[in-house]
Amino acid sequence: MTEIDELSGTGASERNELLRWFARMTDAERLDVLELQRDLLRRWRNEGQKAAPPTVLGALVLALAKRRATTEILERKPDEGGETENNASRLFRMRVDSLAKGRAEGQKSKIYRLRYHRLVCDLRKEGLGWRACSAYLAKYHRFVISHEHLKTLHVKFAAREEARP
Repeated sequence: MTEIDELSGTGASERNELLRWFARMTDAERLDVLELQRDLLRRWRNEGQKAAPPTVLGALVLALAKRRATTEILERKPDEGGETENNASRLFRMRVDSLAKGRAEGQKSKIYRLRYHRLVCDLRKEGLGWRACSAYLAKYHRFVISHEHLKTLHVKFAAREEARP
């Protein structure tokens, strides 16, 4: 039994399943799990345990197991009436938090936003069309993007810039 298994109380297959579940989570859900991991590591550090890589991974897996157990408990329909409202409101908050962040930004979108948005704005001011801008990025910057996607991203980030004070 490895140190990770001892700390998390899980086997290798369950650990892999939990980590795949972590990869599918939204950013808000991940932050919640990472806060729980941080709290576990602080508690273990106060008990004299060093924060070695297996300890950190064990804390993450244990935090994921606790998160899964919490969601499973909250999704159950309890027999008592008073517990239902508390569980329902807590589960509702967890679900809203996970939806509030939305999907993570894609790689192309992030690269465009950070590197090329200003350039495309300048190219558009010079009168280039979407296809020409796409060809320019591909030829001179080795950034291949379709003209439709380029237009979508440009409109999205231009609207964000206009909304800023």
